Amino acid sequence: MNCPKCGASLEQDAKFCVYCGTRMENVNEENTAADAVKKEAVRGEEVGKIAASGKKTERVEIGIEKAKLVRLLIGSGFIIIGLFYVLTSGSTLPDAVFGADSYTYIYRGIIEATEILASIEASLGWILVAIGTVIDMKTLF
Repeated sequence: MNCPKCGASLEQDAKFCVYCGTRMENVNEENTAADAVKKEAVRGEEVGKIAASGKKTERVEIGIEKAKLVRLLIGSGFIIIGLFYVLTSGSTLPDAVFGADSYTYIYRGIIEATEILASIEASLGWILVAIGTVIDMKTLF
């Protein structure tokens, strides 16, 4: 190590310059800070070179691939659940006729209500399929 004031050659762990008396602790702290700034600048240049060359680190690529896989699984889950609702929706009540007219009309009203609910269920299933398809398409393209 050299004294910054007089240029004399000193031991690495010297606290004072033996020739001019300059305190070396402040110089060491300044040198350490300057070294840290230089290292950060070099690191920044390396990162800049990697970014300019278009290369990605392996860790970033793995993270992107995992995110794509998760989105594909979520989209596929929406599609499967939606198709399940579409395929299983429908009225299971038989269309029967009773002897009394009032019961027949009430029963037919119940059947119509269940058919409306079944169509709503099928519509919701198609909406889930559409959402899953959009998620998958955005992930793939």
